[in-house]
Amino acid sequence: MRAADNTMMVRVRMPVAALVTTVGWTAGSLVAFYIARRWGTPIVKKLTSMERVNRLRRYVPKHPFWSVVLLRLVVPMDVISYVLGLFTEMSWSSYGLATALGLTPSAFILTYIGKMPRAYDIIMLGIGGAVVIWIIYSTRRGAGTPAIAAFVAKHHPPRSHARTHTPSRTKRFTA
Repeated sequence: MRAADNTMMVRVRMPVAALVTTVGWTAGSLVAFYIARRWGTPIVKKLTSMERVNRLRRYVPKHPFWSVVLLRLVVPMDVISYVLGLFTEMSWSSYGLATALGLTPSAFILTYIGKMPRAYDIIMLGIGGAVVIWIIYSTRRGAGTPAIAAFVAKHHPPRSHARTHTPSRTKRFTA
């Protein structure tokens, strides 16, 4: 009887944990959305990169409800909340509902994986598999250079190997 009670408790706790996770993620997204709406760009640029915000701005559709749902399924990050708060006329209720709908599947999946005995192994295997697939795809798409190499080259310009002497900006005080 004890094992059956334990199994029943796990079955009850999983949906509750997933719903609590969804509520927490949605509340956090609503706070970011509110900050962007209320205080605008001056505060947002202190919290995140305005380069990322402006880069994502061009992808915001006129009627973003289903786009928010789909984005939250894949990318649950707060920069989306800032972008939508700054650049859309989306209502609070519409934004909250779209966010909750998009985050709920991830919350249930993570809750289920989290209760498994080898959860971290499964997560790392999934991340590793995704990276390998991305590398294979990016090298076969005909670009010549893998997407990772292109990304690194774009964001980290080559460094000169020659060392140059730059004088110290601080002066030493001697007695």
